[in-house]
Amino acid sequence: MDLGLEGRVALVMGASRGIGRGIAAALAREGAKVAVASRSQEKLDEAVAEIGEAATSFVADASDLDRLAALPGEIEEALGPIEILVLNAGGPPFGGALDHDLDA
Repeated sequence: MDLGLEGRVALVMGASRGIGRGIAAALAREGAKVAVASRSQEKLDEAVAEIGEAATSFVADASDLDRLAALPGEIEEALGPIEILVLNAGGPPFGGALDHDLDA
């Protein structure tokens, strides 16, 4: 099936293993350029080796807001502007994200 993703840039957070890695691999198979992000460069290297040349790794911890602010610019410089965003990272406690302070 052609989903029309050829050449589009995707960022997948939490992409070093599990569901995130699976999503990143599926996007790459559809022709997307995939920025895979996670806390561990070692695990990202494994993911990139599995996914192939369509994947580029970016170390980023979802709890580091300064790092997250810089990440889109780095990805744009390396791959182009992000068109697909998958936020597959651990989230806040149950409830709405805005119902909690930053530490939660």
